Amino acid sequence: MSVIKNARQIETEIKSESKIDLNLLKKKGNPKTFKGLLIQKMKEARKYNNLEVCQLLQWCYKEYLRFETSERFRAEQWRGKSGVHYQITPDIIYAIRYRKKDIGEKPQEVKTALEKEEINKVRIAIYKLNKILIDNINRAITDSEGTANFKKSLIETSEIAEETYGEDWAKVFSTRTQHIKLTEILGWLEHEKEIKYYRSGKVEVLK
Repeated sequence: MSVIKNARQIETEIKSESKIDLNLLKKKGNPKTFKGLLIQKMKEARKYNNLEVCQLLQWCYKEYLRFETSERFRAEQWRGKSGVHYQITPDIIYAIRYRKKDIGEKPQEVKTALEKEEINKVRIAIYKLNKILIDNINRAITDSEGTANFKKSLIETSEIAEETYGEDWAKVFSTRTQHIKLTEILGWLEHEKEIKYYRSGKVEVLK
C-alpha cells in the first residue's frame, strides 16, 4: 500500500475536505498519542482562527486513521484471524468465524456448535471454582503477601476443563475439537459479560 502523495494531490484533498468537522473538535486532545496531539493542535488552530492550519491538521488526522485502519486490517488478514458472531437457537449457540489461512485466500466459515447444556456445565464449574477461591480468600492470612496472591480471584482454564469434563487437562488440551469448544464457550460467557477471559488462559468471574 502506497501512502506517498505529492503536494498538489494533498492540496486538492485538503480543499475537498475544507469543511471543519466539529465532531473532531469535541474529542479530547492528548499529547501522549499522535492522534491526540493532532486533535489538540486542531483545537489550538481553531481557537486562534487559523482555519487553514486547522484544515491541514484535520486532513492529517483522517489520513492517519485511514492508514491505521488499513494496517490493522492487513495485520488481521496476515494472522488469519477474524471476529466472531453468534447464531442462537433454542438448544445450541453457534459461534461463527471467517478465517483465512493466508493473505489472498478466500475466507472460510468456521462454525462451532455450543450446546446450551454444555455451556451450563462450564458455567457451573466456573462458579464452583470461584466459590472455592473466595473461601480461600476469606481464610487467607491477611498479611500483604498473602492478600496479593488472592487479589484477582482468577481461575485457570485447566481447572475449568477438569471440573467440567472430569478428565486431565492434558487430555482435553490435546483433543482439538474439545479444546476449541471450551475456548468458544468461554468466549461466549465473556460476550455475555459473565466472565473476563484473559489471554493468559485465566478467568475472572464478573457476576
